[in-house]
This record gives sequence, structure tokens and C-alpha cells, in this order.
Amino acid sequence: VNYRVDLAPGDNTLVVNAQGVRGASKYWMTGLNLASNFGKQATFDLALAYTDRNFLGTGAEWRGFARVGNDVLLDVSLFKQQGSFFVEPVAAFQRYTRVVSQVGSTQTIDAVQVSRLNAGVDGGKIFGNWGELRAGFRIGGVNPTDGNGNTGLPPGWSRDVDWRIGFTVDTLDSVTFPREGIFGQIQYIDHVEALGGTFTRRNLNINIQKPISWDRFTLIVGGRLGTTAKINTDFI
Repeated sequence: VNYRVDLAPGDNTLVVNAQGVRGASKYWMTGLNLASNFGKQATFDLALAYTDRNFLGTGAEWRGFARVGNDVLLDVSLFKQQGSFFVEPVAAFQRYTRVVSQVGSTQTIDAVQVSRLNAGVDGGKIFGNWGELRAGFRIGGVNPTDGNGNTGLPPGWSRDVDWRIGFTVDTLDSVTFPREGIFGQIQYIDHVEALGGTFTRRNLNINIQKPISWDRFTLIVGGRLGTTAKINTDFI
């Protein structure tokens, strides 16, 4: 920022010349994920993300995310926008622990390591800088390491196929600490038996966050609502 004062009889003018800095096209982000259900489960994970806004000069945005700790998550995608429309191939691998409870009871009978692998494509439309309509599908598999047969699944990989659609509204003024605007998201995911899918399950999730500010203070209120139906196995 450069500035100067132009002097004139009876009138002085402050002139400010500000030159913006172009944002980095490639950058890394790190963080920690801490979570607990105040019972038998808690997680401590290290997270790492990498973004390339012009992948191989194609104009597409490469997004990679890794989380390592109590569980492992590797997620990559390639986001390409054309006008107000976009397409995004995605792939992910996850390994986590699932507690198996006795049917009709909260008693834990086993804890198994689960591997998940899937890939798919999302596409949709962007509305200005406030909204996004997104739809897509995933196909992959689930492999629980369970020698006792408590999951009800056959040994090895079981195929998981789903399609999804969702709408997001985001007018928050900041990602790290918003003071104005609203965030709202609704998403529907339907696991189907098409293409050899093993599971059937329908999920509807709603998430809303709203900051309320006065003077220097900000209170962020929010809520989540989820419902599940048409379940043939609750393992996923």
C-alpha cells in the first residue's frame, strides 16, 4: 500500500494506492480433528489438504484431502467449471473402526476394522456466489475385517452403489469465523441394489448454521437433522 497527501489551499486529499496480491494457485492446509461421543469412542486425527487451482494447465481444480489417526481417509477430486455448470470426478478410500451392537440392545459385541473404497462423478449448477445444486453417483465396496460373523456380511468386499442430490446455500462472510450470512444444506443419498449393490438405505440430511452478531460479539447457532429409511443392513 502506497499513500500520499495532495496539498491544496484549504483542502488536503489523502490518496491511497493499494495493489492486490494474486492468491497462490497451489497451497497446503493442515489441522487436527478431535471428536468424542463422551462414551466409548473418541478420535484424534491429523488432517492434510492440497489444492491446485490450475491442474496441469487444464483450468480444473485438483483437491486432495488426507486424514490419519484413529481412522484413515484419502479423498481426491478434480473440479472443472464451465460457465455456471460444473463436473467433478471423485475417488475416496477410508479405513475406520465400527462398533457392532447386539440387535435390540446397546450392548457392544464386537469392534471391527472396515475398509471402504469408492469412485464416482458429481455435476451440477452454481448460482452466483450463494448457491450450488449438485447430483452424482458412487460405486465401490465395503470390506469389514470380521472373523466372528457379527456384521451379517459375507467375507471380502461387498459392493455399495448410491446416487445423491443436494442443494447448498452459503452467504457467510468468512470461512474461519463468520459474522453475517447463513449456511444451509440439504442432501439425499439413496443406496441401491442396481449394478450389483449389496445395500439399500435412504438418508436425508439437513444442516443449518446462522451467525448472530452485535458489536464485537458473535453467536453461531445451528442444527442438524437426519433420517434413515429402507434399511436392509445397518452396517454402512
